[in-house]
Amino acid sequence: MSIVHWARLSRPDAPDLLAARAGEIDVAVLHAQRGELLGRESAIASLLASGKLSPQSAEEALDAVASDLQVLNDRIALAVRQGPLADLVSAGDVRAWWEGTTLARRRAVIDALMTVEI
Repeated sequence: MSIVHWARLSRPDAPDLLAARAGEIDVAVLHAQRGELLGRESAIASLLASGKLSPQSAEEALDAVASDLQVLNDRIALAVRQGPLADLVSAGDVRAWWEGTTLARRRAVIDALMTVEI
């Protein structure tokens, strides 16, 4: 995709154009929840390191976080399969997202946004 395409996707109104429709999974919300869980994971590790949490309690808490993370990751994957633009909407840096994604994801975005005629 040329610079023009990812530049268009970086404009302030792009999230509004690509936002989840009613009934669709809101990937931005899921990513925010995922960030909270990762923060909780770090907090548990800090409490364990400081001796304020027993290893057994830390293990139980980390297992719960891991389970919640798996559920969120599965929901994000489902959303991306259902809507190829779902994770693009919540990307902070569209260019970095584009450069870091797979060819299949790029093709899915192009297919969703454009009609190619020869």
